Amino acid sequence: MEENYRLVYSTNKNYQAIIIRNLLADNDIESKLINKKDSLFPVGDVEVYVNKEDEKKAKSIIKEF
Repeated sequence: MEENYRLVYSTNKNYQAIIIRNLLADNDIESKLINKKDSLFPVGDVEVYVNKEDEKKAKSIIKEF
């Protein structure tokens, strides 16, 4: 991941990461999902990243949610 992106949320459930991505989009924050789940076994996380300029705002929105 590029150095100007920051991790703001991590979960082992795909649908939760998608909900967070949509929540951020509703607040005009662009985000990227990185799926680190193993394809063979159901382990690993899905991570949500935002631009470092949006990190504080994104974390605040997620915390309120």
